[in-house]
Amino acid sequence: MGMPALAPWFQYQKWGNDFGELVYLQDRNILILNHSRVAIDLLEKRARIYSDRRVTPVMDLTRLIKHTKLKAIPQRYSSDWRFHRKLFRQSFRQAAVPYFFPAQYHKTHELLNSLITDPNNFMQHVMALSQRVIYESLYSLDIPADHPLAKKSIIANAAAGASLVNGTFPLFERFPFLRFMPAWLPGCGFKQQAIECSAILKEVNSIPFNIAVDNLKSGLRTSLIAELVMKSEGNLAQIEAIQSMGLVSFIAAADTTVSSIGSFFLCMCLYQKTQRKGQEELDRVVGRDRLPTFEDRNSLPYVEAIYREVMRLHPAVPLGNSLKTTNQRKA
Repeated sequence: MGMPALAPWFQYQKWGNDFGELVYLQDRNILILNHSRVAIDLLEKRARIYSDRRVTPVMDLTRLIKHTKLKAIPQRYSSDWRFHRKLFRQSFRQAAVPYFFPAQYHKTHELLNSLITDPNNFMQHVMALSQRVIYESLYSLDIPADHPLAKKSIIANAAAGASLVNGTFPLFERFPFLRFMPAWLPGCGFKQQAIECSAILKEVNSIPFNIAVDNLKSGLRTSLIAELVMKSEGNLAQIEAIQSMGLVSFIAAADTTVSSIGSFFLCMCLYQKTQRKGQEELDRVVGRDRLPTFEDRNSLPYVEAIYREVMRLHPAVPLGNSLKTTNQRKA
């Protein structure tokens, strides 16, 4: 059975329907989980065994090129990984969510204004929203869509995404020694992609971080990233983790935000009766003299149901990243 590089979840689902909840690809030593019950049993109840991360050969090569050693690239299950996870949980825990409300309000209002003035380019506006919310939330930076950093971020996200997908370069995945061959050799195009990916990730990883730290030092403004750096008291390992947190947050949130909002637009066009009912609830509860806030959420059950159905119907992340067992005997 071939490993599809494009939308592989459809093929995995078909294999699940044909062969069962667990599908094992012997030639690649890959186990595909096709049921939430199985995934919970293995990935949650036995997390210590199944929490290691499989790094694709292209991403591993990206990490090594020019000794960038990007911490944002998926890590193996280790004490470093646990520290990064702890940092994420502290920064994005439920109690910390209100910290991000101002940036979300600000940039959402900008999105609505852009949709009114230039509706034809709605997806470009949504893409700009996903970038701006992250940069303002983490770095206190207001990045316009035509800013060089915004353009670099789009390229970086696409490059990192392609490198993370299994099967993008099947020849290299089967024969890792090809990393030592010249990039011009047929079948070695992955080397050029790794070089470009490494360079752009390094820029996007360092530019906003350095600006945020400089702004804090000059007293211009503070930010979540800069405050975390200040609390680290010069610990280099912690500073590297904080820096990578910004890049990982962007890579994780950019496409998922665009996907979810794009799916919402599609659903509202397809199911106009649902759209009208949602609008009626907003007019009745919120009125027409202001925009809704998070405080209105509990009073908008129908709008909440629309949101949940969009997330169910078109999940932004239909396939989890590959994991690896830390103990094959126990697995």
